[in-house]
Amino acid sequence: MASPQLIRRFTDAALSSDPDLAGAALLIAHVDYPELDAPRYVALLDFLGDEARRRLAVAEAPADTPHDADPRIYAKIAALNEFLFDDMGFAGNETDYEDPRNSFLNEVLDRRTGIPITLSLVYMEVARRAGLAVEGVNFPGHFLLRCRTERTLPYAEDLIIDPFHRGALRSRETLARQSGDDRLPVATKPQILTRMLT
Repeated sequence: MASPQLIRRFTDAALSSDPDLAGAALLIAHVDYPELDAPRYVALLDFLGDEARRRLAVAEAPADTPHDADPRIYAKIAALNEFLFDDMGFAGNETDYEDPRNSFLNEVLDRRTGIPITLSLVYMEVARRAGLAVEGVNFPGHFLLRCRTERTLPYAEDLIIDPFHRGALRSRETLARQSGDDRLPVATKPQILTRMLT
């Protein structure tokens, strides 16, 4: 049971002009983990972000860079994917998707597994700390991410990322066929937190 003080702290965080996603997600976790050491998990995200920043700074576009991708952005996403999913071992929990621990940021960071929304939050927070802007996408039934391309490259498409499947890139055409809608609406931070709660 959440205390009135915890509810007030979460409400203030979620409704601020620029919510701190990690901080608010850790407040959600406080409901089940009242002794949670939130600063330890923020420090872990900082550590991951610092390491990711170093790797992204020297990232080079791999040979399999798609023809319609911005090579600089693609190189950074490929480097971030390698770091988070290959080196750090984050993965979607396909064997026990309904495990409640998949929804708590502290457990996802400890166990390196989760559901799309929590893995996306980890990805966004690490990317932000590494200097790479990644935004949430409110795709029906499966939360995704988008890294926008430089608009100076008219041929380049935004990259749509699926953190639940090890950072796999999804095509807009495939997603449009699945949803019946070619729009990929941005998920605001309050919407992300609401989706986490539900």
